[in-house]
Amino acid sequence: VEGAGERILMPKFLKDANMDNMYLSIIEINGAHAHRFRPLIERLGMPTLIITDLDAQVKDNGKILPERGKGYITNNDTLKNWLPCEDNIDKLVDLDDSKKQKGCLRVAYQHEINIHYKGKYVKAIPYTLEDAIGLANIDLFDKEDKGVGMVRKFHDAVQEKDIKNCKEKMFNALENSKKAEFAVDLLLSEKFESLKAPDYISEGLEWLKGQISTTKDNAI
Repeated sequence: VEGAGERILMPKFLKDANMDNMYLSIIEINGAHAHRFRPLIERLGMPTLIITDLDAQVKDNGKILPERGKGYITNNDTLKNWLPCEDNIDKLVDLDDSKKQKGCLRVAYQHEINIHYKGKYVKAIPYTLEDAIGLANIDLFDKEDKGVGMVRKFHDAVQEKDIKNCKEKMFNALENSKKAEFAVDLLLSEKFESLKAPDYISEGLEWLKGQISTTKDNAI
C-alpha cells in the first residue's frame, strides 16, 4: 500500500471482504514506489496486490483534480513504468481490469465511479485514497457533523449542491492535511463500522482473494 492511510484502514477493508482470516502481509512503501520491489515480487511469484494512487497532474505543473479530455498525466512511476505502463489519465481511467494484472501481480488505483449525490447518479474520478473514501461514503460524511480536521472538511464538502464543487472541496482539503490523522479520525468515528472501501480497493481485494484461493487449491 502507498501510505499510512491505506495501512491503517486496510484491516477494516479486509474484514469487510471476509479476508481477515487469510495469511496476508500489508507493507507500506511510503509513496508510489512499488516498482522498486519489482525484482523481489517477480522472483517470489507470490500473489501481490499493489494499492496505489492515480496522482493526476498537468505536465510539469503539479497535481490536479482528475478530469477527462484535459491531457492530464499521472505522476505515479508504478503506473507509468510497470503496470499498466501508461501515463495518460484518460487511458488509465478506461483501462480494462485484465490489463491491470500480470501473472501473480495486480495494481489497483482510482478510476471513474458512479455515485448517488443529491438525488441523482453522477460520475467522478478521485485523485487519491482520501477523496476516494469521501466519494464512496457521501452519507457517512454528511452525518459526521462533529468531525475534526479533514473529516470536518469532507462534511462541509458534501453539503455542496453540485458534485463538481464537492470534488473540488475534497481535493483542496488534501492540501497540507495529515492523511494518517484522517484515517485515525475515521477509526474513532461512531460511524466507522459503516465505512465502505472505495471501488478500486474492493475490486483489487476480490482479485487477490481469487488468487489466494487458486494458490491454496493448487497446493492441495
